[in-house]
Amino acid sequence: MHTDAKGALATAVEALALIQDDVGIEHQPRLHFVAGHSLIVTDRGDLAIAHLVQGAELARRHGLLDVEFDCTRYHAIALLILDDLDESLLRFGAALTLATQLGDPVRERRVLDSLLSVRTQLGEPLESLLPLRVASVVSEHHTAESRVSALNNLGRSYMRLGRPQDAIVHLRQASQLARQSGMLAAQMLPIQGTLGVALAMIHEASEALQVLDGAHKTSLAAGFDRENTQLLAYRGEALRHLGLFDESVACLRQCQQAVSRTGRLADERLVCEELMLSLKAAGDSSGALEASEALREIDLRLGRDRAARRLSALTARFELDKTRREAELQALHNAELQQANEQLRTANASLKKALQALGFDTRQTRRPGVAGDTALTAREVQVLSLLGKGKSNRAIGEALGLSPITVRHHVTAIMGKLGASSRTEAVALALRNGML
Repeated sequence: MHTDAKGALATAVEALALIQDDVGIEHQPRLHFVAGHSLIVTDRGDLAIAHLVQGAELARRHGLLDVEFDCTRYHAIALLILDDLDESLLRFGAALTLATQLGDPVRERRVLDSLLSVRTQLGEPLESLLPLRVASVVSEHHTAESRVSALNNLGRSYMRLGRPQDAIVHLRQASQLARQSGMLAAQMLPIQGTLGVALAMIHEASEALQVLDGAHKTSLAAGFDRENTQLLAYRGEALRHLGLFDESVACLRQCQQAVSRTGRLADERLVCEELMLSLKAAGDSSGALEASEALREIDLRLGRDRAARRLSALTARFELDKTRREAELQALHNAELQQANEQLRTANASLKKALQALGFDTRQTRRPGVAGDTALTAREVQVLSLLGKGKSNRAIGEALGLSPITVRHHVTAIMGKLGASSRTEAVALALRNGML
């Protein structure tokens, strides 16, 4: 239908002119579809939806089920581009019903693949969707265009799962099939961008940048503004994977400025997230925090329900890093405490031997305590034992079935009875007195 943004705009203008000329009623539904489809390519999503809704309504009145399907499907695609995922999911569901009524398995396959994409963006686990992606690729009910889309989506899934080698195999297949099929440049550019990032993930720097540069030149020549910013984002992500953090940040800053002028919150959010990750990798904690706050604001503008899902996924990424750091610090603390305990035990044994050699009776006749010589309770002995193993209050609570607050009270009591000013000193006194 068109090969670039200017061609798409010309097609849309021609279709709109024919609609205004009030051509035959039988042509109106198809003209509204052509106008809506072309307006999507020219990045006029809201206006596109208006024509697609009108086209679907007219097609329904005149029993043109295939045109109603096309309008409904592209309505869903426009909503997806505008990041209205919940409504997009409903529209794709309506399109699937129409495809079933048409008895067209190829149309059903295309809609099912789109539904998979929406479910992915809504946060459904990639692991559970991967078998469906694989099954889609091998399905016989595909057009060349839909098979390319299925291969691209499977490649993107493998990338998100940290399997860039598998991703590259399917992305190369998608790119080759797209060329053989004479697909539009606008449809090929996201594949090239994703392939460039996947190559960067395995440190194929030269090929990665070559692929991205080629895609960017194509996009500039075709006049695709939206694709230009998307490719800048891909390049920024690729540079981060190549360890070029400052270059990545600069690229994404440029991309952020470009996309912020368009008002497309979904695109702005993706760029902001990539920028946050690159700033974090570059060691710019304050910059990463600012980007994180910007993400929060964007999510709130996109909708509170969506924001909750997005922030949950984002928090999970940071919590994973935080948990790893805490585990490393806890392991280091445990090792140091264990070493200190061993040294105290050795010193205690040496002291006992020295006292025995001097004629002192070192046998313990009662449980020692320093502050008031008060004996520990059975539960305090259990808590003290776990303290000696370097356990945190939370871990002690989980082991003994107690809340962290109760454990804290026991630890405070133990420190008071032993006359210790810290947990570590309490353990040391307990070791010295033979309580551990």
